[in-house]
Amino acid sequence: MTLGGTVEWNYQKDAAHKAAGQIKGVLGFTDEIVVRSAPSTADVSQRILAAFKRSSDADAGIVRVVAKSGTVTLSGKVHGGHERAIAQRAAWGAPGVYRVEDNIVVV
Repeated sequence: MTLGGTVEWNYQKDAAHKAAGQIKGVLGFTDEIVVRSAPSTADVSQRILAAFKRSSDADAGIVRVVAKSGTVTLSGKVHGGHERAIAQRAAWGAPGVYRVEDNIVVV
């Protein structure tokens, strides 16, 4: 099976993957789905900062974000896995993100 088309958000691509995996008889698929819009570093950074602000026990001051051609690279240091997960979810939530490289270190 081949999945193709264009979506605006990564969660839409994930939903297509999930739906394809639930079809009887499908053993695998080729992913040709394209996430249309490109993320900006400023947009992803703002989303991460806002997500950290919503979490009372998280500190976004040391997470760095670089967005280029649909790939977001996260780096810096956080105090726990919870903070790392917040940054990852916020990065994936930005439009046009199809890959997140997580270089965050938990200290």
